[in-house]
Amino acid sequence: MKLNNKTIFLSILFISYELKLNIYNEQSNINSINYIKKLKKVVYTILLGKYDNFHTLIKQKGYDYFMITDQAFKNDTKINWTILKFHTEKKYKNKIEIIKKQRFIKTHPHLFFKNYDISIYVDANYAIIGNLDEFLLRILSPNKSIYLLEHPSRNSINNEYNAVILYKKETKKHVSEIKKIYNKEKFPDNNGLAETCLIVRKHNDINCIHFMEQWSHEIEQNSHRDQLSFNYIWWKNKHNIVKYISKVFINEYFHQYGKHLLNYWFK
Repeated sequence: MKLNNKTIFLSILFISYELKLNIYNEQSNINSINYIKKLKKVVYTILLGKYDNFHTLIKQKGYDYFMITDQAFKNDTKINWTILKFHTEKKYKNKIEIIKKQRFIKTHPHLFFKNYDISIYVDANYAIIGNLDEFLLRILSPNKSIYLLEHPSRNSINNEYNAVILYKKETKKHVSEIKKIYNKEKFPDNNGLAETCLIVRKHNDINCIHFMEQWSHEIEQNSHRDQLSFNYIWWKNKHNIVKYISKVFINEYFHQYGKHLLNYWFK
């Protein structure tokens, strides 16, 4: 059968309409409290080597809460987190090794929580103060599987290098070595910068797993400062699965209590 130009045009128009309708339906499903409630959701935090103070949790229906820790608590019920003991076969050689263990857990929710659809990672010094269903309703998008905060004051990797040195979170020599590697690969300076204290993930998504494995490898091989490498991995692999969470409303749901306890290791 020979198709005329009008028939071809109408066919293309119809296909385009169907694609837009599918995208609209997906967005409508995500922007639904019923959809959010049906998801199997986990919130987790990590406390290794007394890196942070933690805060007693106020639980919300529809979420499981886990603290992965090497610490011993006399009364787990007061903590309100379900404790997952993290055992290591050897003693930590140094404090950097502790952090790298923490980073491994942080980047591998697909190993620890594979039976859940959504994971929300929070640093242990963060408290949850708002409704998490409402929070997810405001941030989830089709085709995105990693959600985290954009850095509130820096978008430059060079500024991050300087901050890491200034606040003694890494040695100047080590930062210089990482800078050389990234410069050699032509990683652009003003490529944005994430803040990694809070990460929401559809962690079983294959693209998310791929991203997390690469990020974890970069942390292990180079700096334990995960903020140095997140945007590098994002840029290097041209991932389109990451979405920044707006800072405009984040304080309605989370509150940070002070800084990490072990900020000044390199004095």
